[in-house]
Amino acid sequence: MNSAVNFWLKAFRKEWSWGIASLFFACCGEDPPPVAPTVTTLQVFDIASNKATVSGQVTSDGGAPILMRGMCWSDSVDPDLYVGDTLTVKPGKGLYLGYLTGLSSGRTYRVRAFAINQVDTAYGRPLEFVAGRGTDGCGLAPAYDIDSNSYPTREIAGFCWMLRNLRVTRYTNGDSIASGTEPTRWVQNTEGMHRTYAHQATYLSTYGRLYNYKAATDPRGLCPTGWRIPTAEEWTTFTSRLEGDAQAGGILKSTQFWSPPNTAAVDGGGFRALPGGYTDDRGSDAGITLQGYWWSTTETNPWNAKAFHLRHHTGASFVVDMPKKSGLTIRCIRE
Repeated sequence: MNSAVNFWLKAFRKEWSWGIASLFFACCGEDPPPVAPTVTTLQVFDIASNKATVSGQVTSDGGAPILMRGMCWSDSVDPDLYVGDTLTVKPGKGLYLGYLTGLSSGRTYRVRAFAINQVDTAYGRPLEFVAGRGTDGCGLAPAYDIDSNSYPTREIAGFCWMLRNLRVTRYTNGDSIASGTEPTRWVQNTEGMHRTYAHQATYLSTYGRLYNYKAATDPRGLCPTGWRIPTAEEWTTFTSRLEGDAQAGGILKSTQFWSPPNTAAVDGGGFRALPGGYTDDRGSDAGITLQGYWWSTTETNPWNAKAFHLRHHTGASFVVDMPKKSGLTIRCIRE
C-alpha cells in the first residue's frame, strides 16, 4: 500500500475516533450510529496486455460520508489496502470505475473494490482476470450480421457478448426469416418468425427484433458466424459471476429506457440490458419499457423453453419458462 493512502487512513481513524465514541453515549431517540459501508466489485472489462477497467459500486455509506473509495489488486493473494496496489477515485456513493495500469501480460490478477467511512473499511468480493485476455478480439471490433447490422462487443464475466439485441431478418445462409406481423400467422407458429414490437420502426432501432423459438433454434442460425444464442445454463453461470441472481439484474440493466423505478440499475459492465417487451402466443405485444426477455436454446418441454428475464421494479434476474410461440429478444455470445 502506498504511503499516502496509509497516512490518510490513519488520519481518518484518529480524527473520528472521538466522534464514534460519543455516539455510544447518545440519547435515546437519536439516529442510530453509523456502520461500515457496503461495496460491490462489479466487473472487469476492456482487458488489455498492460491495463484493465474495473467497475465498483458503493451501495450503502453506512450512515456516514464515504471518505475514500477505489480498487486494490494483486497478482498473488486477495488484495487489500496493505497488500498489493491501490488506486483511489472521488469519494461518494454509487457506481465508479477504476483504471488499472502497469499489468504484465499473461499474469493472473485479483481485484476488489473498497470503500472507507469513519467507522471501517469495506471490500467487495475479489474478481480474477488474466492480463491480455481482452486482446483476442472481443471488444476490439464489432460483430456484423448478414444484413450488415453492427454490434459492439465486450467481454463480461467470462463471456464475449454482443452489446445490442439482434436485428437480423435473414438466416446466416441468406434465407429470409418469415415476418410475423399478422397475428393469425403468429398464432399458427409453424415456422421461424420475427417481428418488431407494435410494428414500429422506432422500437426496432432501440430494442431490436422479437423472434419465436423456432427462429432462435433454426439450424441455419440467426447470430453472425462464430456467434450463438446462450443456453439456460450459460445465462445462470453468467449471473452467478455478477454477485448472483439477486443483484445481477441491476448490474445488467441500462440506466435508460426502463420505466421507473428501474430498481438498482447501474449498467455496471456495459451490457445495456433493455426492456424490449415480448410477443405472446396470440400475437399480442406487451411489456415494453417494463420487462426484458432473451431466449436461451434450452428446451423445457415440447411447448416451453427457458428465457432470461429482467424487470423494471427489481434488481434481481430470472431464468423462466416461456411458450415457444412467444416473441423474445436475442443476445448472442461468441463461440
